[in-house]
Amino acid sequence: MQLFEITLFIDNIEQTLQVQEDKTASNTYLVNKDQKFIARIFKDTDNRWKSREISEQSPSVLQSIGEELEKVLNQS
Repeated sequence: MQLFEITLFIDNIEQTLQVQEDKTASNTYLVNKDQKFIARIFKDTDNRWKSREISEQSPSVLQSIGEELEKVLNQS
């Protein structure tokens, strides 16, 4: 199971998020901030990042998290 840290701006505030592969669902990632669950994201067939559950984060924030995650995955 891979664990990553990504940093991005959410509501004009720089935030560091921890992302790890979900053990139960393929191509799904758990997103946490300070050990608090944020979302379980996956890349849908329309090539957009989405949450598996209802999330407090907007679709654009989920998309940004997914894009940052892809950058990290492409480097490793």
